[in-house]
Amino acid sequence: MTKTILLALLLSGVMIGSATPAGAQSTPADSLLPSLEDLMDVHVTSVARRSQRAEDAPAAIYVITRHDIRQSGLTLLPEILRLAPGVQVARLGASQWAVSIRGFNFQYSNKLLVLIDGRSVYTRGFSGVFWDMQDLMVQDIDRIEIIRGPGGAMWGANAVNGVINIVTRPASDTQGVVAEVAAGTFEHERTSVRYGGTRGNTAYRVFSQWSGFGGTKQVESTVPSDRWHSMMGGARVDWSRGTDALLVQGLVTTARTRPGVKLLTSLDPAALPFRDGVSRGESGSVQGRWTRTSAAGTVLQIQGFHSTFSRDETVITALDHTNDIDVQYETAVGSRQGVIFGGGFRQADISTDSTLTLQMGTSRLRTFNLFLQDEIAAVSDVSLTLGAKVEHDTFAGWGLMPSARVLWTVSPAQRLWAAASRTRRTPAMGDRELRLNAEVLPGPGLPIVVAFVANPDSASEQFTQLEGGYRIRLASKASVEATVFTGAYDGLPTLEPFEPSLEMTPAPMHLLAGATVSNLLRAWASGIEVNGQWQPLPQWQLDGSYTRLHLTGETDPASQDTNAANTDGSAPGHQWQVRSTFSVRPGVHVGAWVSRVGRLRVFNIPAYTRLDARAEFRLSSRLTAAAVAQNLLTAHHGEFFGQPPGPSLATPGVPRSLRVELRWTN
Repeated sequence: MTKTILLALLLSGVMIGSATPAGAQSTPADSLLPSLEDLMDVHVTSVARRSQRAEDAPAAIYVITRHDIRQSGLTLLPEILRLAPGVQVARLGASQWAVSIRGFNFQYSNKLLVLIDGRSVYTRGFSGVFWDMQDLMVQDIDRIEIIRGPGGAMWGANAVNGVINIVTRPASDTQGVVAEVAAGTFEHERTSVRYGGTRGNTAYRVFSQWSGFGGTKQVESTVPSDRWHSMMGGARVDWSRGTDALLVQGLVTTARTRPGVKLLTSLDPAALPFRDGVSRGESGSVQGRWTRTSAAGTVLQIQGFHSTFSRDETVITALDHTNDIDVQYETAVGSRQGVIFGGGFRQADISTDSTLTLQMGTSRLRTFNLFLQDEIAAVSDVSLTLGAKVEHDTFAGWGLMPSARVLWTVSPAQRLWAAASRTRRTPAMGDRELRLNAEVLPGPGLPIVVAFVANPDSASEQFTQLEGGYRIRLASKASVEATVFTGAYDGLPTLEPFEPSLEMTPAPMHLLAGATVSNLLRAWASGIEVNGQWQPLPQWQLDGSYTRLHLTGETDPASQDTNAANTDGSAPGHQWQVRSTFSVRPGVHVGAWVSRVGRLRVFNIPAYTRLDARAEFRLSSRLTAAAVAQNLLTAHHGEFFGQPPGPSLATPGVPRSLRVELRWTN
């Protein structure tokens, strides 16, 4: 951290010394907050895989804008997602999060699809997202589109409870040099640099970022600090000429942390498990997208990407190579109907090096899909959208995911919409092939290995949901949106005990006992989500939201899992937040954010209230400083039951923190 502070002081001295006098500065572009009209005119692409106004999308769509991200003071993707209603975010440690939408939240939440510029970062090995490998430069994010509810008809299996698409800014919008340094008590250091330029019809940018975090509060004093370091870099090129546009970008990320897990070193019950270990992650991706837009309005888009991901954990080493190709075509049929159709293919090659604690093997997973969506203007103010995706998966076979959506434009300021959808979650490699040896107990003559063993016949989970919403703009100063939903899950996992058996290997001879997975749980989820914006003054904006989630479960009579039905979905039943942003004068912004998250009954995690504050000052035409304070109300608080790979050792506490930032723009 000392090096970062010195760098910040040096950068500050150089930039202030070279800045133009205050009297010669032009009026900053950020003198006022975005108007409500600007916010309501945001266009999204995630709902229908084409550009449309978020206000006109027949889905529970919420957009976190670039302005929201900057004013929040948040710098990490999972933390930024706290700004959206209906999203559950819990920090497990310095580098680990549980993120979901509408419940079923775990470290590797398996019902949420996450995309970066349309590239999936969902891993089929562990059925989730490694958030510590998604340490993007937040100043390059244009917006984050969040769909609450099923997205299978457009995006396929695993888009069960929602879709999150992080959309980065085009290279033409990131010209010149931006350098930023930050130092703090929890986010110890962050240094980022970006340079953008143009040449003819081509715009480009190159960027790099280093981040270092301290450890969270550990319940067990013997557990090592879970401090985290991350480095990323990449480049993006945008080219356009006439009807053609091409995007090419690449990203490389490395991360290093100490998650603190139990590692079995032998099958001797007297041996103490090793509790430390460094986790190393490396990932790289290359993505290309070609778009041709004709004069008649038809759009052809072809996108492909290759990603490589390696994870060297204390308990297992995993390697994932994924190749994906996706094609879609959009056209109009007459004056009242629009059709979009296409298909794609993805292949994931996953291999692991096992340990005594965790074994998983090697698999090649292939997915092929075709989709069709038809939007019909039934009458002048009512539109109907019918869509479906058919998909074949190596583990799950064929599946059909349909949806029907209707939007009624009641008036220029009011929208009513409703939707019915059915989707599925296909098994991950861990569902079919994983074995976790949790502990070794002394037995009558032989040690007993207590293990979790995956089910090679694990089936897909099915989900059907009905939802509806209402949006209204109140003059030019306020807007309110309300969404209600109810849905039924079938084929959710339960833990079923299996008959103990004798194993000869690994030595010594031992008894194997424990549980395996079966699809014997049904569940019903319902809730309401309300969010609104109010601008009482051009320089003052208030944002607020409230979420209520209710979930009940029921096991099949054949199940022996007595705890499965007693679940709250690992998500709070209630959560709310209020954010206030005020532009004191041109170049000076202050803001505060208070949020309340209800308790997690199944983990006995109490409710907590969080208060953040931020102040930003433009020191010159090129230099901006900011101070950020987070979790001000308590010294630390727990948010989830820590669950890194392998049995968890402690529940971490998220600490109070302070941070200062300097940003120079040329």
